Amino acid sequence: FFLPPSSPSSSPPLSPVSLLPADRTLEGWIGRSKADSIEQSRKSVSAHVARMVGGTTTPTNKPFEIVRHSQPYGTVTGESGLFFIGYAASPANFEYMLDRMVGSQGDGVCDDIMRLSSCVSGSYWYFPSNQQLRLLATS
Repeated sequence: FFLPPSSPSSSPPLSPVSLLPADRTLEGWIGRSKADSIEQSRKSVSAHVARMVGGTTTPTNKPFEIVRHSQPYGTVTGESGLFFIGYAASPANFEYMLDRMVGSQGDGVCDDIMRLSSCVSGSYWYFPSNQQLRLLATS
């Protein structure tokens, strides 16, 4: 579970930790328990976990998967945030998840995580496989 990052001066300010809603509300927005990060068996359609896996019940067959790594940074009184890196076999995996976060999948439902965070930058990188590198070297 995480706390929201404070935003850089170029972005609108986010709620300070002292103004966050009750834990039960946060758990509903995320779709996991705060104490042990266990996925809720039933989630609202706007819960972050439900938006990412494509369903409100557990278990759900995930249409797309990514490997995620994140690292919080900063101080309590200064700038802070979360470095996030995701790896996938195709950009389609990220497009699906990002579209679900902002409500662009036809249902118009935005991810509740958007109540807590603000993306300030992002990029895509392509890393060819060993086989693709060999093909490039021989052509």
